[in-house]
Amino acid sequence: MNDHELARFLAQRAGDLLVGIRTGSEHESSEELAALADVASHDLLMALLSEHRPNDAVLSEEGADDRKRLAADRVWIIDPLDGTWHYSIGDPDFAVHIALWEPDHGITAAAVHVPARNHMMCTDDDVVLSSTPAEIRVIVSSTRPPANLQDICDSISVNTSLPVTSFPYGSVGAKLERMIDGAAHIYINPDGFYEWDIAAPLGVARHYGYTVCDIAGNQIDLNKPATKVANAVISLPEFVPAVIQSLT
Repeated sequence: MNDHELARFLAQRAGDLLVGIRTGSEHESSEELAALADVASHDLLMALLSEHRPNDAVLSEEGADDRKRLAADRVWIIDPLDGTWHYSIGDPDFAVHIALWEPDHGITAAAVHVPARNHMMCTDDDVVLSSTPAEIRVIVSSTRPPANLQDICDSISVNTSLPVTSFPYGSVGAKLERMIDGAAHIYINPDGFYEWDIAAPLGVARHYGYTVCDIAGNQIDLNKPATKVANAVISLPEFVPAVIQSLT
């Protein structure tokens, strides 16, 4: 398998496992279900990476951070279960994130899988670029939406001359899936998250023709000593200037 195929394979296997755990765990509390699923998916992915790419480094939300990754030529950045809370309460908006980072190239292969919607998105997909919509829909966190969301939407509307609405959703990967399906066009996270939250969505979004940057319009760098990412924007390219202006 090449790296794109492996990313897809890993995301599929982990997604199948997560669906199976949730289906067979009706009597677990939501907290127990979340903990079980996080660990099980992480363990599966680590075992598969050890088998298929034994010399590569791994940065996982559920694993200890081995700083040897900072000098590695290949680093898999994975989130075994993005949107844990949504998963634990039975919502569909959770995802598996698999990304390969390489020096001087950034994300070179990635897959985002939304198992509950049976939607796999990968950096070797055939892509048809989206046309400019007649109305802009902004997707934000369902638990931490921007405090000034209405002001942001109003500013984007003024600067694009298009109506703008917003709606909340769960996992970053699940938000990207809504964008690729055409239900949303801009994702804004001004409050930050971690590399495993954004690495795979970043790679897949760019493959699908979206711009990914921070709220000042700068590139998001990964495999850094500190895994915190301050903020992020994913947007159709034609709306990026209006989004950045609304946030600065």
